[in-house]
Amino acid sequence: MRIGVLGTGNMADALATHWVRAGHDVVVGGRDMHKAERLATRLGGSAKPVSLHAAAEFGQVVLAAVPFGAGTSVVRELRAAMDGKALIDCCNPVGPDFRLLTQSGLSAAQQLAAAAPGAHVVKAFNLCHADV
Repeated sequence: MRIGVLGTGNMADALATHWVRAGHDVVVGGRDMHKAERLATRLGGSAKPVSLHAAAEFGQVVLAAVPFGAGTSVVRELRAAMDGKALIDCCNPVGPDFRLLTQSGLSAAQQLAAAAPGAHVVKAFNLCHADV
């Protein structure tokens, strides 16, 4: 399977590591290409660093592993590239002191779904720490 990873942080690293080991084709998209290159090198296998847009286009499945505050705008910019694809949302919308940031009523996954209406949003891995 082709998996596009949006983000270069701990969850992107943890999940992509397992996907590469399982033999999936993984690309790592980041706003900072140096971070994307470092993560792709660490992952090894077929992992490659790319732009966020290229990761969204490449993946049959796309992982949104970006902070909650940035997720909606990133996904909105990439929405055309994600039409018909599964979009995995692993973020936890919490702020300082574990204050819930979705008190407006829409969950994080609902906000991503609104930003990319052609994608099939799946909420997953948000209850798993990156160490798991």
